[in-house]
Amino acid sequence: MAFQYINKIREILADVEKEESGKIEQAAQLMVTATMDKHSVYIFGPAMLVFYLKRCIIVRAV
Repeated sequence: MAFQYINKIREILADVEKEESGKIEQAAQLMVTATMDKHSVYIFGPAMLVFYLKRCIIVRAV
């Protein structure tokens, strides 16, 4: 289950790099879902969520 989240987030981040609108919010929502999933909670903690969000914002700004 956790790997499904990871792969989906990678796909979304790839789309963010193409500057498609709405992808940052979609990635953020999916990361929150992954964090709340009991099977994924050890993989996506708050620190990872912040890291990915910062990456999304930096990619979007450039």
